Amino acid sequence: EAMFAQARYADAADAFLDVFTAHPNSEKVPESLLKLGMSLDRMGHPDKACSTYAKLTNDYPNAARPIRQRTGELTFIPLR
Repeated sequence: EAMFAQARYADAADAFLDVFTAHPNSEKVPESLLKLGMSLDRMGHPDKACSTYAKLTNDYPNAARPIRQRTGELTFIPLR
């Protein structure tokens, strides 16, 4: 998180990805995927960020509410 705060987005993305790959069952994975997506977006890779958010939403539907909100899941308004 310090690397993200210091705008070292590539380093931050690597660290967040490491959490996901090294500890796929950790309760920290959803937050790491969220921050990975944010890092990718800040690096100018919005498509990769969106894919990361989709993985988070699809694979971790029971993630903490603040994490789901950040990915837009709770604010999504379906079309009728």
